[in-house]
Amino acid sequence: MKKVLVMAGAVLVSALSWSQVKDVKKAQSLALSEEPDFATAKTLIAGALDNAETKDLANTWYIAGLVSSKEAETEYQKILMGMPADKRAMGEAAMKAYGYLLKADAIAMTPTLDKKGREVVDTKTRKKIADLLLASYQRADLIQYGVELNDEKDYSGAYEAFKHWLDIPELDMMKGDKMQAQMVKDTTYYEYMFYAGQFAYFSQRLDDAAAMFAMVKDQPGSNAITAAEYLYQCYVDKKDTVKANEVLEICMKQFPKERQFMLSRVQAYYGAKDYDNALALLDQAIATEPSLDCYKFKGVVLSEQGKYDEAVAAFKKGEAINNQDAELYYQYGYVYIDKGNKMNDNAAYMSDKEYAKVRKEMESVYKEALPLVKKAHTLAPDNGAYTSTLRSLYYRLGMTEEYEALQ
Repeated sequence: MKKVLVMAGAVLVSALSWSQVKDVKKAQSLALSEEPDFATAKTLIAGALDNAETKDLANTWYIAGLVSSKEAETEYQKILMGMPADKRAMGEAAMKAYGYLLKADAIAMTPTLDKKGREVVDTKTRKKIADLLLASYQRADLIQYGVELNDEKDYSGAYEAFKHWLDIPELDMMKGDKMQAQMVKDTTYYEYMFYAGQFAYFSQRLDDAAAMFAMVKDQPGSNAITAAEYLYQCYVDKKDTVKANEVLEICMKQFPKERQFMLSRVQAYYGAKDYDNALALLDQAIATEPSLDCYKFKGVVLSEQGKYDEAVAAFKKGEAINNQDAELYYQYGYVYIDKGNKMNDNAAYMSDKEYAKVRKEMESVYKEALPLVKKAHTLAPDNGAYTSTLRSLYYRLGMTEEYEALQ
């Protein structure tokens, strides 16, 4: 009796296994029919993916990918024909297909022993997998899904969708010349890579964003410079000063006409109190092409060093280029304010007689600042810093009427 029960159990297991194999075939048939039934096909394949006898077979995962791929293709065809289509269903199916097919390929390419004891891999299944991925790449259904997710502000999901599409040409199974010829990495490819970088950046996936932008910046096209700026900002946000400065050094050479990289490098030197290198870089830029920004920054650095006369000379050169820049006049005026403040600090331990003399000198210095800060305020009356500084000057100089009017 025990032997009979064991045999009956074996027959039952065999029957259940055969049932799952039949379900895989049935799912394939339903997905490929003229009137596909994707709901039933997905239910059938889900059981096979969970069954111990079929879950480790490359074909099971391939059929799962086929079902989802055909579902995405069906919705895509509706879009082409101007029919109502479920773009979310298309995108979700394309994402599932991608995952299923990569799993299928991993199993297919795991060596097994044939009847003669030789290691073999399932290249036939790999070829079918590659064909489905190529079709998805050419439909760009993952890109359309990423756009949908971006519109919903799901930036991380949008990045994943774009990244999967971008990765398809890089997969080992797609490396043949015939395949690569059908997936040309043109300007559109790198434009999508730029968007993927933005999605990653917006979702604070800074390492992913940096990887995208690093590749885009080295490609010809209108996004290269913006990608370089984003790449720098990624490392700033990560507080990785070393990498941020490395990016600036590279971009200064790669994009010599783009002054923002040089100015950011100067800012980094300034922040580190490395004034000599900041000035050296500014002088180098000025020798090549004088600009308002260079002279403004040079004036700020010189003022910070207490070289007030040289700072004034730099601001005057900037003024000759543009006499309608509010920031220039504010920073120019602040040279005198800083000079006056330091005079006041140094007078802390003077006698009353000595301080009275210095006070007159300080007042004269603050008066030098007044017309400059007034002009900055006139050019940008809504700037709170300019207003506050001007009011402070009025107060220091005893100009009560002007102080109260501004307040």
